[in-house]
Amino acid sequence: MAEAAFEAIADVVKTGAYSGRNELATKADLAALELRLIKWFIGGMSAAVGLMIAAVKLIP
Repeated sequence: MAEAAFEAIADVVKTGAYSGRNELATKADLAALELRLIKWFIGGMSAAVGLMIAAVKLIP
């Protein structure tokens, strides 16, 4: 089953024939995704740093 899916994808890549091109990501979509991921990363890291600082303050 996986081999059949791989062959189907390979055929699409070789021929460039994909009827649902509107389902593929554009450069703008990827840029927006990258920006959102960077924001989440910065937010997560600041939360982790805040937790570390709080933990250090609790240690006598």
